[in-house]
Amino acid sequence: MNFQNYSHYKLPITMDPLKYGKLILNIEKLFIVQVNKTNVAIINQHKELNSIKLFKEGDLIFEYKDIKINDNSFIRDLENKNFTFKNNVLIEFSTKTLMNRLNLLFNQLIIRVLTPLILNSTTLLNTNKNKNEF
Repeated sequence: MNFQNYSHYKLPITMDPLKYGKLILNIEKLFIVQVNKTNVAIINQHKELNSIKLFKEGDLIFEYKDIKINDNSFIRDLENKNFTFKNNVLIEFSTKTLMNRLNLLFNQLIIRVLTPLILNSTTLLNTNKNKNEF
């Protein structure tokens, strides 16, 4: 089993709840798994998504989601960060904050570029319309 080391915790790299550790309880799509001596994971399994709560000695440490891309890949959404795994290996990392900033900058750039073009084309249309009226 491969693990992701995150904030001094070893998080299993898998979409299979039974690979997290020793199964304590399974009720339909809810799994309670003993990960190690002190950590317990509660995993809600959905069709293409696992919602995981990781506890250490009864205290909630992390909540995260694993989102299935295909049979070999998934994205782990954890504390405003996205980790993409393929064949149990981290292949990509991004922060949502950075992506949000980049999207905002891109949108602002588009507005700055397109606004003058739209205004110019509207002016040209109005000018041509006025010429045709006479």
